[in-house]
Amino acid sequence: MGRTRSRPPRHVREAAKTTGSDVTGGSTAGENQLAPAELEVKLSQQQLARKWELQWRSTAAHGAPHSYGKSCGGWVRKKDAKRGIVYRWRWSTVLPPGQGGTPSPAGQLHRHRFRQMSSDTGLGASPAFTGRLNEAESVARLPVQPQDPDGEALDGVQIGKFRLPQVAVIVIFIVSGLCLDSISECLQYKALTLSVVLVLGITPLLAYPILHYGQGHVEESLLEGLAVFCVVPTTLSSGVTMVTQAKGNVSLAVLLTTITNLLGVATMPWSVSKIFAAKVPIKPAEMLFELIWLTLVPLIVGMGLREVVPAAKSFAKTNKKVLGLCQNSCILLVVLLMTSSAQPKIVTTDSFDLSCALAIAAGIHLVYRVLGYFSATAAKLEPREWVTVVLMSSQKSLPVCVSVMSALPATLRANSGLMIVPCIMAHASQLIIDSILAVRWEVKDEKQAALLPS
Repeated sequence: MGRTRSRPPRHVREAAKTTGSDVTGGSTAGENQLAPAELEVKLSQQQLARKWELQWRSTAAHGAPHSYGKSCGGWVRKKDAKRGIVYRWRWSTVLPPGQGGTPSPAGQLHRHRFRQMSSDTGLGASPAFTGRLNEAESVARLPVQPQDPDGEALDGVQIGKFRLPQVAVIVIFIVSGLCLDSISECLQYKALTLSVVLVLGITPLLAYPILHYGQGHVEESLLEGLAVFCVVPTTLSSGVTMVTQAKGNVSLAVLLTTITNLLGVATMPWSVSKIFAAKVPIKPAEMLFELIWLTLVPLIVGMGLREVVPAAKSFAKTNKKVLGLCQNSCILLVVLLMTSSAQPKIVTTDSFDLSCALAIAAGIHLVYRVLGYFSATAAKLEPREWVTVVLMSSQKSLPVCVSVMSALPATLRANSGLMIVPCIMAHASQLIIDSILAVRWEVKDEKQAALLPS
């Protein structure tokens, strides 16, 4: 067992013994009046040790050389006999000076390299590691580039009368038209009518509470992106894939996708104009004309090629994965071009606003899911149609969001990079949630239709 208290020096102990023997050996009456110094010698051994410890501690605090032992705390390397040459590091508690601890001299660097904290007590990085630490800090503290010149340069490229993002949107919808299967197999008018009303009539109404109640609490551009996501029609391919996974009515899902995207071209300009009415007035007729060329015409061209040209139909069936990768690549290209111009705003956006946008995006899909669930249940649909309506009425199309933002006026298009961020969050949320529910709601003992590309 080691000593728990510091031991006084030898000359203090010898002086105490000598003085004690002289006092006990004999004393005269004239020696009864002792001097203050002699009174101090009569202190007990424990009191002398305590006094010497206080004197030594006050001297060490003013810069006297001392060792970095357990009294000053820090990492202490101890060799483990069981591990051989492998060392393990234990933390030695730093005690305050009033409780037996000894502070390090001011400005003194600690010897270990695991404690990277600099303070007045002397704890900090070792001199051998200081250079590497400063180099790492200098790399981490490099300022973020305010702009991405490559992305902005590509965003300004024009092919004919269309910008590069618009060309990518056209390719997306041509591929979507090629991948749509036949829609003449099964017509369920009650389920179809209910789905169209939910997708284009009821679910877009959620955009107005988001803008009204979120204003002043979350970044306005993020709220506008979520509002645009609410007014677009249902997904082009991922929703049909979820219906196929759940063994629902795939033909009804394809027909619903086609009808809502065709009608959405006519309804979206008015909805979007209401969203941005406080900022910039948008002419719905001009936006309708642009959306027709960006979404409706390419979609009809793709569907026409599939029906008229047999080679195109066989090519679409054989190369589903290739066409899906092409479509996803175009979506990522448009997102890259949009976010490049808005990079300064994205990197300076508060993390709280982004977290709120993610929570709202997931909440939007859950609200749509509950609404579709009760609507389909109240309509007393068959199981296959019930699954189709619930899944399709709660999903929104990211490519259509991209096309809408590409058709915005130039003054609003500058913020499209920040507005697309919550749309991506909402799209990812609906894919994750629906992939789980599609398995739980799988219709039993039904024939599964052909899988469409996701």
